[in-house]
Amino acid sequence: MRALRCPLRPGFLIAIGLGMAATQAQAQQTGAPLPSDPAALALRAKMVQTYRSLRSIRETVVQRQWAATPDKASTIKIELRFRRPNRVYLYVDYLPAGRQMGRWQLVFACDGRSLIFYNSAKNEFQRFKAPATLENLVLPASLREPEIPILLKNSDPFAELEKTALVRYTSSFVNSSDGKQGPSAFDVLLLDVRQGGADRQLRYSLAASDHLLYRWSLAIRPDSGPVSPFQEAETASSVTAEYTQVEANPRLTDADFTFTPPPVAKEISSPRHKR
Repeated sequence: MRALRCPLRPGFLIAIGLGMAATQAQAQQTGAPLPSDPAALALRAKMVQTYRSLRSIRETVVQRQWAATPDKASTIKIELRFRRPNRVYLYVDYLPAGRQMGRWQLVFACDGRSLIFYNSAKNEFQRFKAPATLENLVLPASLREPEIPILLKNSDPFAELEKTALVRYTSSFVNSSDGKQGPSAFDVLLLDVRQGGADRQLRYSLAASDHLLYRWSLAIRPDSGPVSPFQEAETASSVTAEYTQVEANPRLTDADFTFTPPPVAKEISSPRHKR
């Protein structure tokens, strides 16, 4: 099957922003990451297997990213409903920092009959016949949530990261009660990553009871000094994500995946879908 490309935002690729390790000197000298903790590798495998074993999921995520201070963060609100093999409703609400850019949304919806991409910024949508699976779906690079490619594309974002980066895995256990709803005991998976011109650290908090994600954070720290002409310049930034709703194997009907574009939205034809 040929890849389904979102015609509304060309170049969107699912980039999970997974973090980096091993210092630059070590990477240059050995070309390999420091040894990972076997318990962390087992936790990583358990997380991937947990999401692959789900029949369906409903979750809501609030992702915030900033370069200088958290009070200047841009926000992305994500609503995901998924049921195997090809039902999905993915609503991505962008709230840029400051007033220079307005709020806008992307919607990806497949109810088993049709697959729809909608971009509110352009007030356009495109409709395709529903594919048998979602493995060739191309999603926004801003979606860093690792469970999304595991669920929709049956891929392993950690294995993909290791093809281009030096990664070291460690783990810990945290038992805390912060007054928030949800689990209080977490297995924490830490990734130290060395990739391109930056070190990255990613921290996943997985509920100890079911190994589903409830929060994660990413810190990007570029190298000091001149940027290599062969690499894209990195920017220091921080990203956090809080899962305000996580429901494993909910009962979802096809109606949960239906999306009707606004009446004023313009439908864009594709070479493979003439009207």
